[in-house]
Amino acid sequence: MRENGLLPTVIRAGKANLFLSDVFASAFVNATKAPVELYACDGSIGAAIGAGLGGGSSDASYFIRLLNQKFGLGMENSQMESYASKIGSDCAFFIQNKPAYAIEKGDQLSPLDLDLSNYFFVLVMPDVQVSTAEAYQGVRASPVSAPLTELIKLPIEDWKLHVKNDFEPSVFSKYPAIARIKAELYGAGALYASMSGSGSSVYGIFKEALKLPQLEKENKVYYVID
Repeated sequence: MRENGLLPTVIRAGKANLFLSDVFASAFVNATKAPVELYACDGSIGAAIGAGLGGGSSDASYFIRLLNQKFGLGMENSQMESYASKIGSDCAFFIQNKPAYAIEKGDQLSPLDLDLSNYFFVLVMPDVQVSTAEAYQGVRASPVSAPLTELIKLPIEDWKLHVKNDFEPSVFSKYPAIARIKAELYGAGALYASMSGSGSSVYGIFKEALKLPQLEKENKVYYVID
């Protein structure tokens, strides 16, 4: 990015990814009323695309936050969430970067009182890219004993029995390697493990830090400490 005087020179419209899309260019210009010159811009926060991590959506949302901060646009979170939702259904989730419960298309958010800062996370990314459209076609909702907002109040050790990812059955049947990763995380002592979103990445929550060299042989493994 660069600036011409006090006016931002922002992005080149295109369709390569979410935050360079024509939709974003139009929404941003209309929202801020700032005259802009369109030119090339590229960037990423590093989250993989097609891994169930919201890589493209988080790129888009963080780009909006960057523009708001860089050019002093003074947008509140609610305003940025509204513009983010014009780009993609789940983009608004990443604006505040806090735990939230999402309904409808993923753009209706309620804050969650969830603190996992004392736990150790392991994220495993196999060399598999799951089609989001295909995953949604195969999903079948499973019965639940209580709303998710209540289930996550249970001890994490109990999540294994109650907190389910409905994408897993159909995705695991087509990509058994992803199912094996989840099993290995539990075998290594995870309190809870799950495929992230529609896959293909799988995460485990542990009480203490550890290394999993066996999983590192065929997958990208990230150890996350808050």
